[in-house]
Amino acid sequence: MAGKIWTFKLSLALAWLLLVPIAASAHGGEDHDEKPRGGLMSMVMEASAEPEFITYDAPTGRDVVIGRANPVEILKPEVVTDESGRKVKVYILTVEDVKFEISPGKTVEGWGFNGQIPGPVIRITEGDRFRIVLANRTRDEHTIHIHGQKKHLTMDGVPYLGQEPTRKGETYVYEFTANRPGTHWYHCHVDSGHHVDMGMYGAFIVEPKKEKLKFDRQYTLIVDEWPGAPRHSGAMAEGKPMGEGMEPSAGGTHGMAEEAEEKREHGGKAVAEPAERHWYPKTYNPYTPVYDTFTINGRTFPFTEPLEVREGERVRIRIINAGYEPHFMHLHAHPYEVVARDGNPVKNPETRDTVEVGPGQRVDILLHADNPGVWPFHCHNLRHVANDNIYPGGMLTFVRYVDE
Repeated sequence: MAGKIWTFKLSLALAWLLLVPIAASAHGGEDHDEKPRGGLMSMVMEASAEPEFITYDAPTGRDVVIGRANPVEILKPEVVTDESGRKVKVYILTVEDVKFEISPGKTVEGWGFNGQIPGPVIRITEGDRFRIVLANRTRDEHTIHIHGQKKHLTMDGVPYLGQEPTRKGETYVYEFTANRPGTHWYHCHVDSGHHVDMGMYGAFIVEPKKEKLKFDRQYTLIVDEWPGAPRHSGAMAEGKPMGEGMEPSAGGTHGMAEEAEEKREHGGKAVAEPAERHWYPKTYNPYTPVYDTFTINGRTFPFTEPLEVREGERVRIRIINAGYEPHFMHLHAHPYEVVARDGNPVKNPETRDTVEVGPGQRVDILLHADNPGVWPFHCHNLRHVANDNIYPGGMLTFVRYVDE
């Protein structure tokens, strides 16, 4: 049965940044860059527009909501020639304060690369020389760390070890050659537990010079968990105790820090303030999140986008865990092959219908689309398939068969 679009009006004004599972038509050995999809699935909605949900004419006779179009930017480089005559792909990543609707009626604040969460996809080919220019427009300090690539220490993004953190108004240039094919990702490495939690991550895909795995299309899914109503928390000033010399970002301090201050004012027991340390230049605000929001590509269901497939296709799905909890991704009625882990091909692919993806890990699966219909694809820690602990929501999308 064909799906259709249904308009659903929310009473709250929308303020979101638009992201989506990334689709591409690809065959082993060909150019795999994602391309805009035509028709309903390529629709881009302005922040003030009413959300248009995708529904399915189910056998029950109901129009069942299965998601929403939710596009993400594929970052296109400028190609320049360096002093030695070598071609270099140049990508600009700007850190900005963002505010968006993560689930119906729930608005959060974060830091985004190029104004979006997750950040844009960087997709290059093995052997490409590339340059990433990080520009910081926030009041906090940031860096970029890229997983899975051999590089010089100064290109690794660890603050104070390989570089000074990039401060407001500054830029930092990362440049090296893509040397390990596979599914990888990038993220901030300043006060990592907090900054990554605020959305500072994106997919970094390196295509091999010659693709051995045959597939017809591919998707990239970044899974994550968020604390309720997260907001920024400014970094501590050097050598000063908490609260002295701090300049928080535009969003104010994180909700947990505000809660601690409220407890102090009312005589309650507050989170202990960190003492000055001598083994690291700065001390950051305490960060003790409680996760109640679980996302795929920055949104919870019903703001996640279904994965379109056609019967007979082989579909590669790249799963990246940018969060701090393991997730167990389960697809209904479709055993699939686990073909790569952390960017490395699996010599003997495993057949599963549920696979664990731990924090920082990447798992590539290959789906044989041989069972038409609309099938749930979700984390099987079922508490993660909820919005504010109400089912269904959270880390849920659908594999949707289409005819055209």
